[in-house]
Parts: sequence; C-alpha cells; structure tokens
Amino acid sequence: MLTPHLFSLVYAFKTYHKFLVFACLLLGAGNTLFGQNLIRNPSFEQMHSLPTSSLLNFDSEVYYWYSGNMIVVLSCHVHSTYIFNSGFPNPTPFQMPRTGDAVAMYKTMEVLNPGYTYKNERSYPAIKLAKTIQAGEKVYGEFWISYYEGPWEFPSGNHGMHFAKDSIFEQSYKVLYRTPQINEPNVVSDSVNWIKISGTFLAQEDLNYVVIGNFFEHQNTNHTYNQALAPNNLARSVYFIDDVKVRILNPETTDTVQVCLGDKATLMATGEENHQWAFAHSPSQIESTDSIFSFEPDSSQTVHFYGSFDTLTSYVMVDELTVELGHDTLICAGDDFWLTPNVPNADSIFWNGTLGAASLKITETGNYTVKVVRGSCTKIDNIFVEVANLNQIEIQKPETVCLGDELTLWVKNQTHATYLWSTGETDTAIVVTEDGHYSLSLQHPCGTINKNIDVVFEKCICRLFVANAFSPNGDGINDEFFPVYDCSIKRYFISITDRWGNVLFQSENPEERWDGQNATAGVYTVRIFYQGLNEEGQTVGDDLVQLLNVIR
Repeated sequence: MLTPHLFSLVYAFKTYHKFLVFACLLLGAGNTLFGQNLIRNPSFEQMHSLPTSSLLNFDSEVYYWYSGNMIVVLSCHVHSTYIFNSGFPNPTPFQMPRTGDAVAMYKTMEVLNPGYTYKNERSYPAIKLAKTIQAGEKVYGEFWISYYEGPWEFPSGNHGMHFAKDSIFEQSYKVLYRTPQINEPNVVSDSVNWIKISGTFLAQEDLNYVVIGNFFEHQNTNHTYNQALAPNNLARSVYFIDDVKVRILNPETTDTVQVCLGDKATLMATGEENHQWAFAHSPSQIESTDSIFSFEPDSSQTVHFYGSFDTLTSYVMVDELTVELGHDTLICAGDDFWLTPNVPNADSIFWNGTLGAASLKITETGNYTVKVVRGSCTKIDNIFVEVANLNQIEIQKPETVCLGDELTLWVKNQTHATYLWSTGETDTAIVVTEDGHYSLSLQHPCGTINKNIDVVFEKCICRLFVANAFSPNGDGINDEFFPVYDCSIKRYFISITDRWGNVLFQSENPEERWDGQNATAGVYTVRIFYQGLNEEGQTVGDDLVQLLNVIR
C-alpha cells in the first residue's frame, strides 16, 4: 500500500507517443502563452516525462513546480501509460483537467484511526515566480480546485496561496505554518465542477515564491467528516488543482471617449482581474463586470471603474451632432435651391462621396447624400430632389399609323401632376382610332401647360411577297428565307414541309427567318397565312401555298 507521503498519480487514456509531440509544442511556452501570468507551466502541461511510477517525485515530473514539504504532490496526465491501481485515488472519480491534459492533486487533512486522530499532514504545490513581485505592487492570485470524492467524505476549507521572498520547503510532513495572503476558509465540496479560489493583496516585501494548500491545523480548518462513509475510519481530504495564475495589477482605463448622440460608447480596462463599472450619478449600481463596457449615452457623463484596489474615472463626451436635409422634395427648373445640413464647426462635408462646401446647389433630379464629420462624430443623411421642367413635356406618338390601327398618345409621367385630355380622359396616355386634333392640359405645382397634336391615319396597303428559291450555303447571298411585306401584319403563320409532309420550320412571327440548315437540296412546300390592313383600313389577308426550291 502506498505510504501517505509518497503520492504520485497518473491516469492513462492514450499513448505515450502522443504526449511527446504535445510536450514539445508547449515546452518553454508558459509566459508567452499566458501573457502576464507569473506562473510558468500554470496548468502542469509541461513535464520532463510522463510519470511511470507512483514513487517519482513531483519535482522531477513537472517543469518548474516542486513539493513544499516532504509529502509529494500528485501529478496526473490523461495521456500517461501508467495507471496506479492501489485504490487511492481510484480512476472512477477522476476529474478531467479544466484546461489541457494535466492536473495536480494535493492533500489538506487526514484521519487515520478510530480515535479520530487528525494527523495534520499536508502536501503543497510550490513554484518560483517568473518575475519578482516588488514591495508595494498590487497582486492578483488565482487557482482552480475540484474536490476528490473518493471512498470517504472529508471535504475541507482553508485553500490558499502564500507568497514568500525566499524558497519554500520544510523537512516535514506537517502543516506549513505560514500566513496565506489569499485564502478561502469555506469548505469546498464540489466534485463535479471546478471552483475558483482568488484574491488580491498589496505586497509588503519583494516576493519570489508561491505555495498553495492549507496552512492551518485541523481545529482551525472548516471541514466535514462523516465516519460512516470512511472505511476503517480512514479519510483524506484531497483536491485536484489546475490553472494557477499570478498577476501584478496595473489597472488602466479609457480616459476620454467622444461619441455621437445615438452611437455606442466603449470603455476598456486593462491590467486588472476584477471589473466593475458604474455611472457617477448612481455609483452603487454596477452596470457591467466585463473588462469592456459598451453603452449608448444620451448625454455626456462620468463613468467609474472599480478595480481590486483602485477607482478610475472615464469621461464620455456626447456630441449631439444632427444632420437633417429634410423630406424628399420637388422643385421647379430655374429655382434657386440649395441643400444645407446646418452643422456649425464641421470638420468636413462630403456630397455623394466627394468633399465639398457647406451647401450644394441642386439643378438636376437625383438622390443626394451628405456626410458630415465633426471630431470623432460622423452623421449621414439622404434626400431625393425632383427637378420639374415642364418645357420638356411633349405628346409622343408613333411616326406612322395605318388606318384601322389603334394609336396611343402619351406624355412622360410627372409627379404631382394632373392630366385632362380633350377626350375627357385623365391618365398619362389615351388610345385613339380616328383622325383628329387632340389636346392635353397638364396641371403641375410648377405651372400649367397645354399641348396639342394632329393625328392622321394613313391608308396602308397590305402585300406579302415570297421568293420561290434560296441557297443556304453560307456564302452570304440569299442564305435565309423570309417573306417581305409592306403592311401592319395582325395575324401570321408559316409552315415549311418536305415532300413527305414532315415539318421543317414553322413560326407565328413574320420577322423570324429560316436558315434551311436542316434541309437538303430539293423542293419544299411553303404555306403562309396572314392578315393585315389595306388602304381603306380594312382587314385583308390570304392563305398562300407555293413551292420553295432549296439550292445547295
């Protein structure tokens, strides 16, 4: 059976070779990886080699760390090939590391016999700091523990950190009688979650070492001992430990920030572990406990930052910059119209992305965007301006219209305008079918205009001509077959078939042409049905059938 002062446990799940690669990646990376942390190898990831025996010393297994007295701290790594099988600790309640693949374990208390004799034996993880903490500096310390709930029930309190100027080690299995600068007196009994132990203090002298554990005898340590759950009256209070951190605090916050009304202000604190933000007008109301505090101020105000030792002040200056070009508007051509954001002391003004003057004269219809910059504040607004030029309004119609056709007369739609045609219609367009004099009266905020137009329907003829041969050989001459007509075609259908009645081409579009690429040299039948308007405006047509010679 393992003696009480020789603890070294490693749990195994994967191969030793995988750890070798992992260890090489992390070797020497402690301070770089963890920033300002003064603890090298803070989560016990870096090892000289994976432990292969319960008799190895913690000092020879884990880089930088050592045991603070003669009881060896346990080292655990999930990639080790060694499983300690003496029954203490048992793999069943093993706690997976909070981060990475390694943890350590330390003991705080022990009861060995039916007389409830407390042995007051302890084990202590200890380490030299990466940098000396100078007297007068503000220090933050932190480590995470989880209770090892073995075959007994014996959780305890007084988990702390003691910082010292000189090396910490005693030739003893007993309590290190030191005064911890950071200590949690309450019993920690959570075996499922990781519990953070942390605190701050002001260094009274130069400090080079830190040791973690219980520094009090059993009568001064809160604990829970259940004899019924301790076989043979044997009980030990053991804890997993991971992620140790020590930082020198040098808090700084954003001094002054300027924002626009309606925008968010962001304040940031560095060099601190404890973060509390409050507005000066309600200093006891904590608004945030993050290192970054964002909020939308409605006016300039003072914000307090409460750190571990200091209260710092930030100032938020709100620029009530507003830019308003107004609603979309209509102006008349020739009006003297300017866009002006009316922002005093503006640093720069951009019109549609181009640096410009304080005002912009508008002469054309369009969307206009202004961006105004004043200090750190930027505001943007948009407006659509319609410039109405009534002199450009004309009644539009096709150049030629055949008798019998319908003719559409129309004018371009004008916003805010009303229309009255001589026919009595009030839309932007009318349809006429007879010769005549037509007029339009257009009412607009920029004035009234009257327009007139004479409409004469022409007597169109309706003839359709079809060639009797074509040569689709790609020489650029007579390569396509199509009808020629001189009237307004209303209905149309063409079909071309071979001598066996197979359809090679058909269409209802008189503009579509046949390239003959799917036909060999020979004679084909063309049938064309069409209707159009004659000179009298009457609908006429024909159903033509003729032969077509394809020449290759």
